[in-house]
Amino acid sequence: VALTMGSITSEEINYLVYRYLQESGFVHSAFTFAYESQISKSLVAQQGADVPPGALIAFLQKGLQLVTMEHHINADGSERLCEEDMSLLAPHVCASLAHKALARKDDMLHVNKGVRAADDME
Repeated sequence: VALTMGSITSEEINYLVYRYLQESGFVHSAFTFAYESQISKSLVAQQGADVPPGALIAFLQKGLQLVTMEHHINADGSERLCEEDMSLLAPHVCASLAHKALARKDDMLHVNKGVRAADDME
């Protein structure tokens, strides 16, 4: 059985953003956005979309989980170990606990060298 990818329209996105603004208490922004995006004329609003509260955030979180899984699967299907959180707005750089420990050790070596160099100058 082949799975087909669902698609999302700009009207649906606009409706989710509108609902998010309403739910977050941005009443004036929601009103202005609804007017400018003409939500009342969209099929989504006319059909009375049954959208649960927090839908936009839930979709974004699920999307981020999917991106996280995709990013942490090696070509052979094994999992890539990573301790860094994914972010919607920042590039992701994997780091394992072992890598972090090495980085901290390297940082400490640089700090110690700096202290020794300062001591030598005195």
